[in-house]
Amino acid sequence: DPLLDQAATCSNLYDDGHTEDELPLGDIAFVRQVLQDLNNNDIHRFVEKVNESVHFKALLVTEHVATGAEFRANIDEPRGSGIRVSIGSGVDIAEEPFNLNYQEKRFCWK
Repeated sequence: DPLLDQAATCSNLYDDGHTEDELPLGDIAFVRQVLQDLNNNDIHRFVEKVNESVHFKALLVTEHVATGAEFRANIDEPRGSGIRVSIGSGVDIAEEPFNLNYQEKRFCWK
C-alpha cells in the first residue's frame, strides 16, 4: 500500500515534554496510547502540529476511553497521571478543546 510506504515512526516522541519537537515526515502517523498520558496543553500542541502538517495523509490514534452515558471527552489531567478512564473520560482529538482538522473520523470499539 503506497500509504504505508513512508510511514512516520518515532518512538517516545512525546516523553519528557518533547511536544515542541517537529513531527517526523511520512504519509501516515501512528499514535498508540500516548496522548492519554499527556495533559491537554501537550495534546493541543500535538494537534496543532498535525493540523499544520501537509505530509500526513492519515493519522491513526489508539487510546483507552471510557464508555457509557457518563463519558466526557478530554477532561484535563496532569502529565503522567494515568489514563482518563477512571474519571469517565478519554482523549478525542476531534473534539473541544483540540479540534483536529479531518475529512473522515472512524471509531473502532473492542
